[in-house]
Amino acid sequence: MAEIKLCIIEGCGKPQKGGRRWCSMHCERDRKGTPMDRPPGTPHGELIRFMEQSLAVDTEDCIIWPYGTDGHGYAKFTSGQRSHGTSKVYRAICAIKNGPPPTSKHQAAHSCGKGSSGCINHNHLSWKTALENNHDKFAHGTAYIPKKLTQEDIRKIRMLRENGALQADLAKAFGVTQGIISQILSRKIWGWLD
Repeated sequence: MAEIKLCIIEGCGKPQKGGRRWCSMHCERDRKGTPMDRPPGTPHGELIRFMEQSLAVDTEDCIIWPYGTDGHGYAKFTSGQRSHGTSKVYRAICAIKNGPPPTSKHQAAHSCGKGSSGCINHNHLSWKTALENNHDKFAHGTAYIPKKLTQEDIRKIRMLRENGALQADLAKAFGVTQGIISQILSRKIWGWLD
């Protein structure tokens, strides 16, 4: 019997949905853009305390953000509705540890390759250009390499979506980005295929 994985939101206890790390309720909250970083019952200020504690720890182990993540697994902190903005926790921690980014185009790179797992360890973060960060991704095997889709794949993607599959789950299953899935479903690409 397969192991049932539970939602990573502390205190939730519901099973994860599809390939996501959340239950269906938290997936829906994320889709709608409502705050999910501080689950009900989490004291105000808990997220800031967790960030401060992670900065005080000197370890080479990954420190995984136990609250909200974006659709790719990276740690985020939502301040109210989307109109109020979403902060990337790892960028904030990188700025605290290493100072502000040299340019607005610099990325907070993870030397551990576990940014998409929610790592926020300050010892793993540094400012890098997009090119430097991509070189690192290839070095630790986390680079996105697009898969060539077949006509059969396109038909299957559309059929699975009609049956309720999430775009993020489809992207993961077919080895493409969620943007590609969106373009397939809206027929911006492969529009001629029934």
